[in-house]
Amino acid sequence: MLCGVVRVGEVEAAMHLSPSEFESKYGFTQPSLDGPSIIVHCRKGVRSAKAATILIQQFGFSRCVDVVVVVVICCCNFFPRLLI
Repeated sequence: MLCGVVRVGEVEAAMHLSPSEFESKYGFTQPSLDGPSIIVHCRKGVRSAKAATILIQQFGFSRCVDVVVVVVICCCNFFPRLLI
């Protein structure tokens, strides 16, 4: 399985696990730099932004997308009055 949940407070430690330890603990395949894009999200975007920052800055993931940011950008472009 390619998707699952890792809480923001566990992201750094989780990425230091071996792939087999990661899969055993979280029940899905550990992301790799050459794998598919990582999508992070949370209700308000604070935790997902923190997780994305950790994944990008500390682990070198260039294909990490914070869904809240994408939704806000799309809303600003297509429905600017919604964010006034």
